Amino acid sequence: MYDWETLQKALQQATPEQLAALDEAKLVACVQNTIIRNQLNPDLHNKLMRILGLLTLQSLTTQDALVELKNLGVTDPEPTLTTMTICISGVKPQSTVPPAPTPTSVRTMANDMNAAQTKQATESVYTSTQEAILKEAVPKPTTDVPKWESDK
Repeated sequence: MYDWETLQKALQQATPEQLAALDEAKLVACVQNTIIRNQLNPDLHNKLMRILGLLTLQSLTTQDALVELKNLGVTDPEPTLTTMTICISGVKPQSTVPPAPTPTSVRTMANDMNAAQTKQATESVYTSTQEAILKEAVPKPTTDVPKWESDK
């Protein structure tokens, strides 16, 4: 367990970059994000703040941080620690989940209007009256009359 003296010693030996990373608002936001994202008990907030602070000051190794998280009752400490360290470092994590495909078979009024305005409609865009829709849907009769052999 790490105490107040350990924290004070780490603060005295910290580099300017480490001190800049110890912004309290950023630490609070990262811990809150971790609690929500990893579905942790909100009562762990202060203890997670201490772990993240000591880890940022390099007074706590990754292995020690994992042990501390396990001692706090965190069932899966690796993702929890990863969430906190990525957040505090400011690195945007790469999404491992591909974006959901947008359904192209669903027609919306907005898409129909865009297609009608740009004249690039791949599907028929009907007018708004029922009569016009019925007339547009019926194929137009041909004007050619078939000729029989006897009509020659």
